Amino acid sequence: MSGFPLSQILAQEIYPAESGSAFEQKGSHFVIIGAFQSLGNANKLANEVVAYSLQPKIDMNSPLRLYYVYVFASTDKEAAVNETLRIRSETPYKDAWVFHGPPADPVVEPEVVQEEEEVIPEEPVVVETPQIEEPLEEAIRTLKDEIANLKPGQSVNLNNIHFLPDSDILDEAAQEEVRELLAVMLSNPNLKIRIHGHTNGNDAGIIRQRDPNNPDFFEDRVQKSSRGSAKQLSELRAKTVSDFLTTNGIDPKRMKIKGWGGKKPLFKTNDSQNSMKNLRVEIEVTEV
Repeated sequence: MSGFPLSQILAQEIYPAESGSAFEQKGSHFVIIGAFQSLGNANKLANEVVAYSLQPKIDMNSPLRLYYVYVFASTDKEAAVNETLRIRSETPYKDAWVFHGPPADPVVEPEVVQEEEEVIPEEPVVVETPQIEEPLEEAIRTLKDEIANLKPGQSVNLNNIHFLPDSDILDEAAQEEVRELLAVMLSNPNLKIRIHGHTNGNDAGIIRQRDPNNPDFFEDRVQKSSRGSAKQLSELRAKTVSDFLTTNGIDPKRMKIKGWGGKKPLFKTNDSQNSMKNLRVEIEVTEV
């Protein structure tokens, strides 16, 4: 594979001298595939990704003092999410996530003054109002079916609840399933659960903790970064799910949390095809 030297990266103006960090661009969304304390490690990843027809750039997240390797930037949030999902499915970078820059300044449309037109009365038109399916019923259909036959002590994997790498911040792609869980809890007031968090392996590392005062559970806003164990990370992730449910009206007495770290893997950690499935959240029914 051809090299991607640091001099070449810098030549692409990854650190623009005048405009500062790319992450300061208002309203921008970046697809991140790695975050490093060392610029050398960031450059090593940039060397690797060119083999997958990606165009890596490196910039620093100044508040965290971390070098981010990103491969896509756009003011279109949906485009960034779609590119993240594509990268996860077509490349080895299954931890890719969307990082949001500062909010864009509001767009003020100029007032358009129109000449008054003669109003011609028309016969009223009766339009049949389409029947809209209740969104709550639609949301709970799948998960409700999964837990309907569970007895206390039995559990179900929530395969689509994932988090940003090394953090307890919910991934954008987790929104649908975490809201399904909320809908199930709202529609079953007697249901009590235990939320289990699992990691892929037991290695300690940097944990990026979400800002507990931020009402957006999917925004990459970190309160602090500190070294911690895999068990601590898994417990924080279970707590994030619990906090999301509590914030949206679920009595915290109906939930307990448990962090296992990597003690209960589904696959061997060296299984390149399946090891990422060890990163998961399980919901155990404790009372119905």
